[in-house]
Amino acid sequence: MAEIRVKLFVVVCAALAVAIVLETQLGAQQRDFDSGPIQAIDGDRVYVTGERGGHVLETVGVCYWCEVGLHVLINFQSVSRATIQPFFNTMGRRPVPVYIIRDGRED
Repeated sequence: MAEIRVKLFVVVCAALAVAIVLETQLGAQQRDFDSGPIQAIDGDRVYVTGERGGHVLETVGVCYWCEVGLHVLINFQSVSRATIQPFFNTMGRRPVPVYIIRDGRED
């Protein structure tokens, strides 16, 4: 009985390791970037005109450094999630997680 549990544990761990590696590889291939100035800020919504289109992003938490006219880098992590960070002078400014409300890359 103990051997079956050990074998089952090994199989589950191996499957989990394979799933993590595949997710990491696929996630790295799907990452995408855009950059542009912040056009407007309305509450938690940040409007960015990127090189590939206009984006509407909703911040998760507070963005202390976000201001109109600041050039930002958008790191798209999935269909609905991204991070923004200043394109220049990133010292002490952490990336801010955002939800993608409107993705301008598809326009």
